[in-house]
Amino acid sequence: LFVPFDLGSSSLELRGEQPLQTLAASLVMRRRLRLSIVGAPDPLENAALAKHRLAVVQDWLLSQGIPDDSMEISSDHCSPEDEPGVLCQLLLDRDNPLRDYFLLAAQGEVPEKSGSQETQDFVRCLEEDFICVKHR
Repeated sequence: LFVPFDLGSSSLELRGEQPLQTLAASLVMRRRLRLSIVGAPDPLENAALAKHRLAVVQDWLLSQGIPDDSMEISSDHCSPEDEPGVLCQLLLDRDNPLRDYFLLAAQGEVPEKSGSQETQDFVRCLEEDFICVKHR
């Protein structure tokens, strides 16, 4: 999930808060999910600004009751596609039903036969707002 910021700014605007609300709701619904927060600065911006944006996102999530131990701040950076911001990646390694659902689906299992109804419902929500990427 991408949280956009204006070029040269670390102020969280409404358009950046909306994806964070989706992210916070996901983390509340599935407490075993973890989050990796990765900076995506514009090439014209400095490292201090990128680092401050990470802190802004982390502080916002903390203010919504997301536990600090469920978040990790990445020292890596990724390249923004259109605008600078922060990339928030949900990590499934501690949510076994959700992880297994995606692993089985990747192996060609019929999604309706993979996981509980609750897991399938949550997957549908995730697929509306997130891009699924398999990490090894």
